[in-house]
Amino acid sequence: MVNDNEPAKLLLPYLQRADELQKHEPLVAYYCRLYAMERGLKIPQSERTKTTNALLVSLMKQLEKDKKSTQLGPEDNLYVEGFALNGLEKQTSKILEQKQKYAVWKAADIRKALKEGRTPIAGPPNGDEDLSVPLSAPSNR
Repeated sequence: MVNDNEPAKLLLPYLQRADELQKHEPLVAYYCRLYAMERGLKIPQSERTKTTNALLVSLMKQLEKDKKSTQLGPEDNLYVEGFALNGLEKQTSKILEQKQKYAVWKAADIRKALKEGRTPIAGPPNGDEDLSVPLSAPSNR
């Protein structure tokens, strides 16, 4: 486990993503590690610990190994950018879908409240604070 004061702790998210992507997206994994290396080299020498230095040496060896087995090219930045945008697009569409379901549910709730002559209840179903969409949200299809 990495110490809380360990400068190398800042590199772990990039290295974890690289490990997750290695099997299916080795090019993206390579660039995650390369970015971690660049960030690691920006850590001032006076702040580096033995653990940080060992991690950077290990990371450099891994990058050299990956460089030999990965086809690197001038268009890599476009590929990595496309990969990132694709992931972002998937997340955005999920969020929009949830908001759309909530809007349909809320519109139906308001309509029902007005028909019953009562004031619509503000907020999400059952007063939940997280604004999550209920699983049984009514649809008007």
